[in-house]
Amino acid sequence: MKRLPLILLCLFPLCSIAQLNGRARIDSLRAKYSSRHYNSTNDTNKVLLLISLGAAYQGIAADSGKMYFMEGFALAHDLKYIHGEGSCLIMLGSYHASDFSETIDYYFKALTAFEKGNNNRDIAWAMGSIAGVFYNIGRYGDALDYFKKARTYINKTGDKAALAGNDHSTAATYGELGNIPMLMEHENAALPYYLETGKQPAIAGAYMNLGDAYAALKDYNMALVYLFKAQRIFKTLPVSYQSANTHSDIGRTYYLAATAAQPQTRSDSLIAADRNVNLSRSLQNFEESYKQYIQLTGVPPQTLKDYSEAVAETGAYERAWKLLQQYDKQKSIALSEDIKLKVAAHEVKREAELKNRQIAINQLLAKQKKTERILFITGITLLSILVGIVLRNYKRQRKANARLEEEKKRSDTLARNLQDSLAVKDELTIHLQDSLVHKDQLAAQLELSAVMKSKFLANISHELRTPVTLLTGMLELLRENKNGSGKPGKEKLEIAYNNSRKLQNMVEEILDLSKLENTESKLNNKSKEAAPLVKRMVYAFETFIEKEGLTLNYAANDVAGLCISVDEDKFEKIINNLVYNAIKYNSKGGWISVVLSRAAHSPSVVISISNSGTPISDKDLPHIFQRFYQGNTTAKAKGAGIGLSLVKEYTLLQEGSVSVSSTAEKDTTFTLEFPLTDECDDEDRPAADDEPIADRQVWEHFPGRQTVLLVEDNTEMRYYIREVLTGNVNLAEAANGIEALKWLDSNNADLIISDIMMPEMDGRELVNRLKSNELLKKIPVITLTALADKENQIAMLRLGIDDYIVKPFNATELQTRVYNLLNNRIERLAFNGQPAEADDIPVNSKEADAFREKIAEYVLARIKNTNISVYDLAYELAISERQLYRLAKNLTGCSPAQLVKEVRLQRSHELLLTGDICKLEDVARRVGFETPAYFSRQFFDRFGKRPTDFL
Repeated sequence: MKRLPLILLCLFPLCSIAQLNGRARIDSLRAKYSSRHYNSTNDTNKVLLLISLGAAYQGIAADSGKMYFMEGFALAHDLKYIHGEGSCLIMLGSYHASDFSETIDYYFKALTAFEKGNNNRDIAWAMGSIAGVFYNIGRYGDALDYFKKARTYINKTGDKAALAGNDHSTAATYGELGNIPMLMEHENAALPYYLETGKQPAIAGAYMNLGDAYAALKDYNMALVYLFKAQRIFKTLPVSYQSANTHSDIGRTYYLAATAAQPQTRSDSLIAADRNVNLSRSLQNFEESYKQYIQLTGVPPQTLKDYSEAVAETGAYERAWKLLQQYDKQKSIALSEDIKLKVAAHEVKREAELKNRQIAINQLLAKQKKTERILFITGITLLSILVGIVLRNYKRQRKANARLEEEKKRSDTLARNLQDSLAVKDELTIHLQDSLVHKDQLAAQLELSAVMKSKFLANISHELRTPVTLLTGMLELLRENKNGSGKPGKEKLEIAYNNSRKLQNMVEEILDLSKLENTESKLNNKSKEAAPLVKRMVYAFETFIEKEGLTLNYAANDVAGLCISVDEDKFEKIINNLVYNAIKYNSKGGWISVVLSRAAHSPSVVISISNSGTPISDKDLPHIFQRFYQGNTTAKAKGAGIGLSLVKEYTLLQEGSVSVSSTAEKDTTFTLEFPLTDECDDEDRPAADDEPIADRQVWEHFPGRQTVLLVEDNTEMRYYIREVLTGNVNLAEAANGIEALKWLDSNNADLIISDIMMPEMDGRELVNRLKSNELLKKIPVITLTALADKENQIAMLRLGIDDYIVKPFNATELQTRVYNLLNNRIERLAFNGQPAEADDIPVNSKEADAFREKIAEYVLARIKNTNISVYDLAYELAISERQLYRLAKNLTGCSPAQLVKEVRLQRSHELLLTGDICKLEDVARRVGFETPAYFSRQFFDRFGKRPTDFL
C-alpha cells in the first residue's frame, strides 16, 4: 500500500496566516508595522502583527521571517502573553524542518507554555505539531500517542474541522503502521464532516485514501468504487496532481486485479472476469495519468514503474523497457534537482548573511555620523574640551575602520570558500549518485541487524537499569542511616542482594551468548537416563512453584531406561529456562505440566513443558527463538531476549530440536526432542585411582546398620532418596516435623535428613526443637533446600545443622555427605567413650566454641600456606601437640590435620558458590592445596561433587 499523506492539525487563525504569503502581503504588513501606532505601542496586537509578518516571509526570506518570530516571542514574553509566546515557538520550530531535533524542541517548549495558559485549542495545536514531527521521522507509535492526546483537547473545544483533521492524520499514521482497519475507521470518521461542509478536494482526497486502503486489503472492487467517486469529483475541478494520481491509482488497482490469483467475478463487480479487459483498463488510466502529468509539469509521473509493469504484463516488453528507462531518468533528475535546491538554498542563505552584515555596517556608520553631529553641536558650547572629544572620536573611527576592514576580509574569504564549494559540487554529485546505487542493497542487509541490536541495547539497558537503581538506592539509604538497625535495614539489604543476583544472572546469560558467538562453547556430552535427569531438574523448582500459587503436573510415559546424549550443564540451562518462563508467564491458580514420552516417528525422547496463562500471539510465534526478540507481553518480568535464543542454540548443539505452540485457550507448550543412545553411561564418579571414600562396600565397616530419618513432604522426592540410600542404611520416613518428633519419641536415629519447606511444621522449626532437646541435640542433621543463596544457607547453619544440600543434587553427592556425617559421629562417640582427662572441655560449652573458632581463624589467616603444621597450631593455642590432638578429636571428631583440611575445603566451597573464580587451579591455590588433582579428589570426598561442577 502506498504511503498516505499526513494532514497536520490546523486549529488556529495563525495557520491560515502562514498561507498568506506574497510580496503584496509583506508590503501591506510592513507598512502597518511602520505606522506611528505600532512604533509607540507594545501590546498583544503588535505580537500578532509580528507573527503575521514572519508567516508572510516564510518561503520567501526565511531569515527575515525567523527574525520577526523571535522579536514577537521576546515581546510576548515581556507582556506575559502566553498564546503569543507559544505561537512564536511553534512558528520558529517550522523553520527547522530539516533538523527534527530543533523542531521538536521548539514544539515541546510551546506545549509547556500553552499548558500554563490552560487553553485547550492551543494545547491541541502543540500536540498535533509534535505528532507531525514524530510522523515525519518514522516514529509512528509516538505520533499516534500525541494525535490521541491532541484529540482529547479538541473534543473539549468542539471544533469539527479540527476533529476531522485529527482523524485524517491518525488514519495516515495507522496506514504507515500497516493497520488498515484503524486507517479506514478514522478516515470514515473524517469523511462526514467533509461531506457536510462540501469541501470537494477534501472529500475526493478521503475517497482516494479509502480506495487505496481497500486495494491493500485486496478488495479491488470496493477500491474502485471509492476511486471512481474521487475521479468524478476531480473531473469537476481543474486538472491537478490529485486528478492524475487518481487515474494512476485506478490503473494500479486494475493491474493488481488482473494479476491476482482469484479475480472477482460477481455480476455487480467493477472488476472484469477477463484478465485482458482489466489490463486494458489499467493501461488506459495509466496513460491518462501520464498525459495529465506532462500537461501540468512537463515531466512524467513517479508511477512510471507501475505503468511499465502493467505494459510488460501485456507482452509489450519494448514499450515497458522504455517506460522503465524514463522512470530511472526521472529518479536521476529528481536527485539532481534536489542537490541543486540544496546548493541554491545555501547560496541564498549566504547572500542573506552578507546582506545582514552590510545592514549592520550601515547602521554602525549611521550611528557614527549621528555621534559626530552631536559632538559638533556640543563642541560649539564646550570649546574647552573640543580637542579631547575630537581625539576620542578619531580613535573610535580608526577602530571602526579596522572592524570594517576585518569584516570585508572575512566576507571575501567566505565568498572564495563558497566558490570552492560550488566547484566541487559536480564531483560530489557524481560520488553521491554512485553511492546511492549501492545504498538500497546495503540498507537491506544492515537494517534488520541494526534494528535488532538497537532493540537489544534498549532492552538490556532497561533491564539493567532497574536492579542497578534498586541496588544503588538501597545501599545509599543504608549509608545515610549508618547508625540505624533492625528489620528495615535488613529489608534494604535483602532488596540490594536480590537485585545483585538479578544482575549476575543477566551477565551470565550475556556471557553464554558471547561464548556461542565466539565458538567457545564446548560440549561435554554423556549418555544419561532421561527420566530421572529431567525429574530432578524440574522438582528443583517445586518450592518456587508452590510459592507462586501454581500446580505442577509431572508425568513420564513409557520412557524408563531411555537414554540421551547431553551436556548436563547446558541441558540443565535449557530445562531451567523453560520451566522458569512457565512460572514467570503464569498467574496465581494456574498450572505447569512437564511430560516425557517416546516419540512415535523417530527413536527419540520428547519433553513437553506446558503452562497456563497469557498465550503467545501469532505475530510473536515465528520470532520467539530469535536473538534479542521481545514480543508484546504482560508478564511479571521481562528479559533481554536472550534466554529462548540460548535454549534453541544449546538444543541444536546437542543434536536436538525445539518448537513452540500456543492456543487461544491460554495453553503454551514448548516441545524438546533429543535422539536416543544405545545405553547410559555409569553414574558420574572419579577414575579408578580416584575412587571416593564413600564407595558402596565401605558402608560395611560401621558397627551396625545406621538409621536415617528422612523428613520430606513430597512423596516422589522421598522415593528418590530411598532409592539412593536403600541397602546402605535403615531408612525411616516422616512427612513433616510433627511426624518426625513423634517417631523420635519411641525410636533412635543416627542421622536426620530434612526438607525446609513443609506443611504443619517446617524444617527450621524442627531443627529448633531438636537442638533444644538434650536427648536429640547431638543427632547430625542435613537440610535439603531449593534456596541456593548464601544468606539462607548461613541462616540454617546458625541453627546448628551439620550440613546442607542444595536442590537439585545427584545420588553420589547425597551418599557422600550422609556417609561423612555418620562416620564422624561414630568416631566421636568412640572417642567420647575414653576416660576423661583433667583438661577436657565439654563439647557444648563456650570454651569448646572458642577453641573451634581459634583453629578456624588461625587456618583462614594462613590459608594459602600449604604447610600448616600441627606443631605451629599447638604453639598458637599454647597447648601440647598431644592435648591438641585429644581436644580436636573430642570437640570436632577430627584430627588436627583433618580439621585444617576441613577449613580449607569449606572455604573453597564458599569461593565456588560466589562464581567469581573460573579456574580450578586458582581455587586450589587460594585455599592452600599443592595440586588441583589432589584438591579435586578431597573436595569430591567431602561434598560429593567435583569443583568443576561449580565452574
